[in-house]
Amino acid sequence: MTNPVAAPVGGSSEFLVALVASGMLSCCWAQDAPDAGPREQPIPEDLRDQVETSIAIGYQLYVLGKASAIALDALLEQAPDRAGVAGFLPMREKGSDPERPSFVVSFFTTDANPRVAYFVRVASNEKPVVQALSPPREVAPSFAAFARATQRALDAVPPHQVVNPFPLPGEFIGEKGILVYLVGGGLDESGVAALGPHTRVLVSEDGARILTVTPLTEAVVTVPLRTPQRAPASVEVTQARIDYPLETLVLDSLVYRLPIDVITRRGRWRVDGVDITVLGAP
Repeated sequence: MTNPVAAPVGGSSEFLVALVASGMLSCCWAQDAPDAGPREQPIPEDLRDQVETSIAIGYQLYVLGKASAIALDALLEQAPDRAGVAGFLPMREKGSDPERPSFVVSFFTTDANPRVAYFVRVASNEKPVVQALSPPREVAPSFAAFARATQRALDAVPPHQVVNPFPLPGEFIGEKGILVYLVGGGLDESGVAALGPHTRVLVSEDGARILTVTPLTEAVVTVPLRTPQRAPASVEVTQARIDYPLETLVLDSLVYRLPIDVITRRGRWRVDGVDITVLGAP
């Protein structure tokens, strides 16, 4: 399935910088979401599907978010005059190698019916290619729905809260509609990373109505990664209202290359990239 992701050009630059800095492009596009790998304790059978969904979504957010970050950096360098651009939507390039896929990131306008003003092709070990469209190109209804869903979801957070919206098909969690992940946090100039706040918004299939809003962060955790202080070997967070680690913890672990210990109602877990391990009782 092709999974588009949209985000505003004026989103959280700290988070996008962290995505680019988290590793070489080839390391995250070499294959589809890896298997969770060996676990120290078995995951409870009734939670196995939810855990695998967390891994799959977190990995998708990481890979597609990284494509967006690289494309945005190329656009800022090669086309500094971006008047009228509202956001971007990356898709896996049709016919690209499944083992090393390439992406086309479409930058769309602020029009009520969005149009594409720029294409940026992003591929492993290649320089991004920016293509300006004059006049901007009309888009398919499905593209317009994802763009609308992004704007609707942003209405669900306070205006002062800077986030990057990442829409995915609702089928990822067995729902009809468009999922929009509002990803906050990032790596600031002092080298401190913030894990969250993150929110998941389900929007109607046409992108017009917000159906549900689900906060995914109970408390924002800050971690010194590039400071005079020694970076921690892992970080601990509490998600006392849920049973298993959520997808945004997989994303955070991948972005910052940091194991995250998670305390839930059903026990203590460790998220290390796409490896989720049960450690024991809470």
